[in-house]
Amino acid sequence: MRKELQAELLCHRYSLPTLSIEKENETMTDYPNNTPAKLEIIKASEIIPKEVRWLWYPYIPFGKVTLLQGDPGDGKSKLMLSLAALLSKGAPLPFADEDESGEPMTVIYQTAEDDADDTVVPRFNSAGGDGDRLIFIKEDEKSLTFGDDRIREAVEKYHAKLLILDPMSSYIGDTCSMNNANEIRAEFNHLIAVAKDTGCAIVIIAHMNKAKDTSPLYRTNGSIDIAGAARSILAVTRTANKQNPAERYLVQVKSNLAPMGSAILFEVADKGVNFLDELELSAEDAFSASAPRMGRPNAREEAATDFIRSLLAGGRRLASDCEAKLEAAGFKKSTYKKSKKKAGVRSVKDGFLWYWTLPEVEKTIENSVKLLELRERLKEYTGFDYSVIPESIVEAFIEHIWVSKDEFRWYLRTGNNADGEFDPDDHIKIGAFTLTIDDAKKYIYSFSTRRRVYK
Repeated sequence: MRKELQAELLCHRYSLPTLSIEKENETMTDYPNNTPAKLEIIKASEIIPKEVRWLWYPYIPFGKVTLLQGDPGDGKSKLMLSLAALLSKGAPLPFADEDESGEPMTVIYQTAEDDADDTVVPRFNSAGGDGDRLIFIKEDEKSLTFGDDRIREAVEKYHAKLLILDPMSSYIGDTCSMNNANEIRAEFNHLIAVAKDTGCAIVIIAHMNKAKDTSPLYRTNGSIDIAGAARSILAVTRTANKQNPAERYLVQVKSNLAPMGSAILFEVADKGVNFLDELELSAEDAFSASAPRMGRPNAREEAATDFIRSLLAGGRRLASDCEAKLEAAGFKKSTYKKSKKKAGVRSVKDGFLWYWTLPEVEKTIENSVKLLELRERLKEYTGFDYSVIPESIVEAFIEHIWVSKDEFRWYLRTGNNADGEFDPDDHIKIGAFTLTIDDAKKYIYSFSTRRRVYK
């Protein structure tokens, strides 16, 4: 009987009502008028690879969608406004290297929870932001949604580098159910396309669900496809520090494009946030009641500090080379950034390249060069090869250093009146440099505190 029914349905397939055909047509959105698309392929060899660019490594990539979630009142909006203020000035973001600062950026901030005049702008101003670089899309006539063409238009027209939508539930669209995977994906695809085409970083702020005992990844409100659509997911949670209830952790829950970033400890203030520290702390630990206050032990940081000092013992090195060697040795960026500060490393720019250097090593190298010059002068004036004499003895030959407005002179004592007034007739000038008095003082005391500057 079943086979007979199937056969009858097959015979009358095209005479039946078009319900099944219409249903098929509804899902064939990629083929207008049911015309199949022409098969096209592209080889991997024809694609030019490109690196992911970062607004804030490894938390917020350019050209992608990032999700920032947390419980209500935990400071998500204040956090993003503080970051927007830094970007508007071209200042480096928290715990970024000195060479990661750049040009001021335009930020688009859309919020349905706070008013611009009495909340958003005052917070932005208190963080020192440039008001000309924070813009809003007016929603007086029509509310904004993910698929609104005004988003792309505003990003392109004002060259915005960051778009913030706060909160997600207000911009997802009235016809979209947050629990429907197909609808969510369709809505997110609009934003994903805008981010990709313009290179703008898009951050969506969202509230978390109440499932306290689950992983932070599964606390995103609505369909799991929301978490799937974002390339990076950040989360804010309160710390266990009861003495300071304003403390928060910012942790990375998901990272598709880079290794997971370290946790950031910050404090919610009246009109913004204060960034306090960078910690090696997992998202799961941060969200647990027993989250440690100070992260991992310092042993790893001390090891990284020693490693950095060994790298720079011979003088300055390319910053990129140092970072590559540190990562190859198993040190995370958050660890060696703190160790870099402990070691006293300075980032210096020479041309278009950034270098790491230890000032004391650079000074030692500089002094060695000057010592070599001094020995050559002594050899020239005395006829004796002083290269075999220790540095301390060569230094002792310098009795007086005389400084004028125009030059810095070294003199070698030839007379016996060592304790009397300086007499140029009793000395041989063995060197002269054009330096300021302040420069001369720094140089003199780098050799010995016994040297004096005579004005």
